[in-house]
Amino acid sequence: MPLDARYLDGMPDHAGIAREFGLGELRSVRQLADGHSTVQLLTTALGRCVVKPAVTIKEAELRACVAVSLDRAGIRAARPVRTTAGSVVGGAGFWGAGVLACTTRGGPAGAQGGDAVGAPASRRSGADVGTS
Repeated sequence: MPLDARYLDGMPDHAGIAREFGLGELRSVRQLADGHSTVQLLTTALGRCVVKPAVTIKEAELRACVAVSLDRAGIRAARPVRTTAGSVVGGAGFWGAGVLACTTRGGPAGAQGGDAVGAPASRRSGADVGTS
């Protein structure tokens, strides 16, 4: 079942999306380098989260299950960020994923650098939402 594609009617309400996912006050929005124009990196009072439109709720739920399974198997994957109501997809048809910490020889790289809010305290510095 396709989702409501309200984001196609203009700019999505990024502040509303941040509130719906419990991410705190929105500070900035930017498109990810080499990403589709609808994939956005939200920086909020609690950290960073990638949001993108979901094609279907079923697809978003599958992606969430795969990410958790990969993580449990020791394979790093961005964890899904659920709405405050517990859904994988918000009312505007967006789903959220944490931002993985990636390092290069020079340290964290690009939009993916940093640690996660919501990760165990021993594994985070408070920079990103929904990863561990």
